Amino acid sequence: FDEALEAVQSALLIRKQRLGNIHEKVEETLVLFGNIYNKLGKSDDALNIFRAAYQMRGREAGLGRKVKEIGDTDTLFQMGKIYHESEELEQAMACYEACIRIWRQSQGDKRTEMAPVLFLMGKALYEMGSLELSLSRFISSLSIQEKENDESLMVADILFYMGNIHCEFGDLDQALDEYERCLNIRTKKEAPSDLVAEVQNCLGFVYFDVKQYEKASFSHKKALEALKTAHGDDHEGLALCWHSLGVICLEQHETEEALVFFQKALKISRAHLGSNHIDVGNTLHCLGMCFAELNDKKNAIAILKEALSI
Repeated sequence: FDEALEAVQSALLIRKQRLGNIHEKVEETLVLFGNIYNKLGKSDDALNIFRAAYQMRGREAGLGRKVKEIGDTDTLFQMGKIYHESEELEQAMACYEACIRIWRQSQGDKRTEMAPVLFLMGKALYEMGSLELSLSRFISSLSIQEKENDESLMVADILFYMGNIHCEFGDLDQALDEYERCLNIRTKKEAPSDLVAEVQNCLGFVYFDVKQYEKASFSHKKALEALKTAHGDDHEGLALCWHSLGVICLEQHETEEALVFFQKALKISRAHLGSNHIDVGNTLHCLGMCFAELNDKKNAIAILKEALSI
């Protein structure tokens, strides 16, 4: 990126010398400049450059060139992503909404470039807690991509978020369908093991809620296998898998097996999160319940007291 940055800086200087400070070619170079800064992690610098490029378009109109608003969308989209990554969600939404408005005015609702913007709008709204609006944007994005027979990892991410929302709404059958479709795409596209494990665990949670314990256990074991293969036996994410398997066993009164799973979860959680984390407390509580069921009152009381102290 350093070499690219140097080349773009040279190009910007030459274009400004030959074309002046306000010109569409200068604007294009600024956008490229901003993209490189963003990839280098210099989000504030990138945002300032994108703002300069966007403002330049308005000044160009004053020089007699008609503003081609459709050209604004790339700059707005990049600005929105930077705001989003910085957790400035309202500013991000304003940029995304401006992109959609411009595209709809010029092309209608069929423009394929709208899909990633609608996806990020859905994600921002999800993070803001506006689940119904979030779901609406995800559905719109998915609809565009399904017409193109698209099975990209972005489609898988949309299905994952839709599954989360339907879980929140209590529509577990719909959530299962979306998680299964997400898993199918992530597996087919060889997504990172963490993403495969993520959706496997979510499937496990839903199967547990509908009392399909065998399927729940299978899903969590597949998540465990994916993480172990990728990261080894001590990865932080394994704690959730072991804990979830323990909960399934405890629910079915397979107490000794549950005890082993909770002990494994506790060892990993303490190593990565420390002794006072809420996840450690939850596992300690379950471990105490196991000892209580095994009639080991001394250990049960000691561990439950420790859980309560967190």
